[in-house]
Amino acid sequence: MKSGAPKVGFGVVDVRDLADAHLAAAFISSAKGRHIISGHNTDFIEMASTLLDKYGDQYPIPRKAMPKWLVWVVGPLIDKTITRKWVTRNVNIPWLGDNRRGRQELGVKYRPMKESMVDFFQQAIDSGLVPKSK
Repeated sequence: MKSGAPKVGFGVVDVRDLADAHLAAAFISSAKGRHIISGHNTDFIEMASTLLDKYGDQYPIPRKAMPKWLVWVVGPLIDKTITRKWVTRNVNIPWLGDNRRGRQELGVKYRPMKESMVDFFQQAIDSGLVPKSK
């Protein structure tokens, strides 16, 4: 994994920001309907890059995107849930979520992704979920 990861786009949110959004939705009487609570439109590579400064020498953090053709060929062999159709539709395709309503109607303010990622990764280390590289 250190050498690369698929560039798959998705939205991420810090669980603390999500909790704030839920509280706001419960107590703001004008809040109606659905809200996309996603702090950042990102991908695996961008998320991993936020960890490199602090953890890059100690843990196998991906540094570059795997070529789509390689994910297409190898993905289904490694994991049967990764189909070639899925790779075609998702690798190197950005995810774009519009969080405007959550920001405007609920007043959600999102933490920087780096802060969320470092806090999350440190918690995973402290819990023993992430082994150090040798």
